[in-house]
Amino acid sequence: VSTQSTGEDEETPKIEDVDEEKEKEKTKKKITEKYNELEELNKTNPIWTRSPADITEEEYGSFYNSLTNDWENHLAVKHFSGEGQLEFRALIFAPIRAPF
Repeated sequence: VSTQSTGEDEETPKIEDVDEEKEKEKTKKKITEKYNELEELNKTNPIWTRSPADITEEEYGSFYNSLTNDWENHLAVKHFSGEGQLEFRALIFAPIRAPF
């Protein structure tokens, strides 16, 4: 870009040459593309949604230990479901020792 002036007055308009390349740079737009890729990490069904006949005592024990951070196995487990206005499935574990 070169600037030319007549040299007479500061208030007179200035004439500028515009390069075509700089004009093209100004018209370029940056487009950012965002996308989310979802990956299923845990493909197994939760233990309480499965049939009680399909679950072994070892699976109940490992679930109990991971849930409670207890080093001993549970004394008893009750796996049941309730139906009515609400439908639910639940597991109740009885620990070997009292927690307090």
